[in-house]
Amino acid sequence: GQGPWIQKSYEHLQKCGLSRPLVLGFVEPYLLRVVMNKSDCHLPDDGPEEIILKEKKIGSVSKIFIDGFRGVDGVAESSGVFIGDNLIFVNGTAVGAGTKLRPGCPEPDSATIQSMLHDPNAFPLCLHFARQAQTGHRRENFDIESDDIKTFSVTTLGPDELGCSMNKVGKNPSRYIVQAFHAVSGKFNKVITETVQSNRLKDLSFYSINGETLPSYASCEMVKNAMKRGWKSGKL
Repeated sequence: GQGPWIQKSYEHLQKCGLSRPLVLGFVEPYLLRVVMNKSDCHLPDDGPEEIILKEKKIGSVSKIFIDGFRGVDGVAESSGVFIGDNLIFVNGTAVGAGTKLRPGCPEPDSATIQSMLHDPNAFPLCLHFARQAQTGHRRENFDIESDDIKTFSVTTLGPDELGCSMNKVGKNPSRYIVQAFHAVSGKFNKVITETVQSNRLKDLSFYSINGETLPSYASCEMVKNAMKRGWKSGKL
């Protein structure tokens, strides 16, 4: 920090430093700086729309607070995965119908696949899915060697980003299909909650956006629009 209070604090510490017991008190800064770069965002980008704002009166002044976050699509759904798609490879390991494409390779059991999908130490994961175009063949009569198979891959950096659940189907112990989608925490949610303790979030109001101090008459809409302008520039 800078300012005369630094020198005064140092002089006072020198003066009282020999006293015992020596009792020191500390305070946290009242301003917290949160920086987000658009280039770092690999999840679906909903931008500031992810943040839920609320306006609260403190005396005669209105302050804008974060009231929560909206979820975003996980990397599976945003990459074009459909419910019913078959998982065939996990980081190059053949599973389910994918074992037909690599004869002789050992087939992992259900517990091994679950461990791969949920163990944070196993990430990043590259998941390959397959989809058969013919109606009615995606679940019961799926044939990986059919001419109408479409395959595609999804890369996820963590189990909390995939955004889908997969269930084992049929007698094959390693055959998994996409069962359902769910929202995941987006960029704004992750960065802000990592910077601010969750129990303090409700007590913090916006002070400035990209160096511009908010006026006392700022509304939720004004704050949201200011964040949108900053996000378009690539940094907020």
